[in-house]
Parts: sequence; structure tokens; C-alpha cells
Amino acid sequence: MTSDLSRKLTSEDPVNFFAYNCEKTIPDWLSLLRDTTLPSIIPSSDPQYITAFKAVGSVIAGEQTTYLLLRLAHVQEMRLFDCLRAKIRSERVQGLHRHSGVGDVTIAINIYKSAQEKYPDIQDLDGFVRERRRTGRRLVEFSGRSPLFLLLYSAVLEKVIHRSSGMSETAIKHLASSVQQNCPTGLVNVCIRLEEIVQTAVDSGQSTRWQDVITQARDYLISMQTVK
Repeated sequence: MTSDLSRKLTSEDPVNFFAYNCEKTIPDWLSLLRDTTLPSIIPSSDPQYITAFKAVGSVIAGEQTTYLLLRLAHVQEMRLFDCLRAKIRSERVQGLHRHSGVGDVTIAINIYKSAQEKYPDIQDLDGFVRERRRTGRRLVEFSGRSPLFLLLYSAVLEKVIHRSSGMSETAIKHLASSVQQNCPTGLVNVCIRLEEIVQTAVDSGQSTRWQDVITQARDYLISMQTVK
């Protein structure tokens, strides 16, 4: 069953499928990262966290957001959450927190909730947060070593990560591992390299000729399959 589903999750022409998805998605991904990448020195109480969560949330809820960018936005939301949680833990170790008896995750969730203005009812908001985090964690699992690996998957992925699929977290891990182990030779390294280029563009604010970068990546992947 895992092997059959693994095949459905990827295209018959994975290299060109991945390259095409990169061309469509990376510019918007870069824009989102520029809006939501925060300085490491800011405290957990800094309002920039809430602003970043709102920016990611607007992309996730956006009617014009493609399913590919939606995947990346969910991963970025999880990255922000993990960054915030790590910051809270660091501050606690330094004796800067007064939230006695309240866990780091709970504090982070409360900050995250404050960014969700459209969900004023606490009970509904709790369910909303659980579902968003569940979706994010599953996409992180499928992304492996780079969020851009998510651009390899077909639209079947959305059905797999949905609660209605009935798949356990263990099954999700096995399936994600199967796809990653059987992906085209060199693809993981290409994803990591592309992510490095994106991050450099975020940090420098400079523009990049993505068409050329992605064409080179595709040609490299094709050459790797020929060698294989």
C-alpha cells in the first residue's frame, strides 16, 4: 500500500514537474520569507512575531494562494512557531520569564492565538490551532531536509495529510520516508542548494534570475538520471 501511494504522490516525470513548480512558486516563496524572517535577537514578546504569524496566515487563507505555496506557508508557520518556542525556552533558562507553571509550548500557542483575529471564540480557536499545527507537522515530515522538496509532490499529498485520510502519524512518517528514499538522484541536494540561494536573496534583498537558476538545476538532475 505504501509503495502504491508513494507512486501516486509523485509525477511520472518528476524532474520537469519539480522544475515547473519551482518556476511557479519560488518568487512568491521568496516574498513570503522576506515578510516573515525575523531577527534572531528579538525577544519573544516582540510584536514582530505576531506580525509574521499574520503574514503567513493571510497567505494560508488567501483565495489566490496556490496549493504549492500553501504547503510552503504551512512549513514557514511551523518554523516561526519553533523559533518562538526556542526563544521562550532560552529566556526561561536565563530567568527572564515569569510564567511559572506554564510550559514553553503553551506560551508560544498563546502568542500565536493573539495573531488570529478572525477567531474570537476560544473553544473554536483551540481546535483551529490544533488543526493548523497538525497540518504543518505533516507537511514538515514530507518536506524532509528542505521545504522545497514539497514541490515534488502531486496534489494527492493534500488528501494524504488531511484528517479524513485516516493515516496515523507513524504511517505518515513511513510514507514520507519512502518518497524521499526513492526520489530522483540529487534532488534533495538541489532542494537544499535552491533554499540556500533563496535565503541569500532574502538576506541581501537582491533580485535573482530564477529562470536561469532553475534551468541549471533541472539540467543537473537530468544529467544525474542519465548517469544512474
